[in-house]
Amino acid sequence: MYMGDQGFGYTLDDALVQLEAMEMMRLAFVGLAIQPEWGLSANQESMISTVAFAGMLVGAYS
Repeated sequence: MYMGDQGFGYTLDDALVQLEAMEMMRLAFVGLAIQPEWGLSANQESMISTVAFAGMLVGAYS
């Protein structure tokens, strides 16, 4: 049976989606893990996430 080129490649779009997913995981889980270790308040930890998203917004436009 000949499979050809159907669905077995890893495209640039797939890689970018995976990178975005890893960034969301980092913000969700690592942020909560470092909050007590670094002595951050909830507002400070939220600010880290906000700045990261602002950086993504600026990067998307540039």
